[in-house]
Amino acid sequence: GVIDVGSNSVRLMISDGIETLYKKPIVTALASNVDEYNNLSSQAVKRTVEAVSFFVSYATEKKVDEIYVFATAAVRNAPNRNLFLNAVKQSTGIDVEVIDGVTESYIGALGALNGNDGAIIDIGGATLTAIELASREVEECYARSCL
Repeated sequence: GVIDVGSNSVRLMISDGIETLYKKPIVTALASNVDEYNNLSSQAVKRTVEAVSFFVSYATEKKVDEIYVFATAAVRNAPNRNLFLNAVKQSTGIDVEVIDGVTESYIGALGALNGNDGAIIDIGGATLTAIELASREVEECYARSCL
């Protein structure tokens, strides 16, 4: 089971390694109401931790062997990210892995292109990235640097 914590939603995907068995998003708006320093609001953190906890419980109930939780731009860019990371750990016992932008793009491209070569535009809650995948190598251009 993989839980993706994004700027707008938390998504759970359960797979048997070949096929996707379950996929569901919950909108939590984690990046909403950040302050002038990009700190996450306590209300948005609370909503998002509740969604992660719900998905962990659901996956556990379904006897999922391993559960991974990844966070992207909203958490990556927040000076107070530990507020969120500690709350998830306390609620679920799971450490959230905060992934960098290149890894986020690569994983997104692999999933969208099903491992095939191609290009995508990933419109996230806090990022816009164009990604080209050729032979599992990613070339990316963040919107701010390529427009």
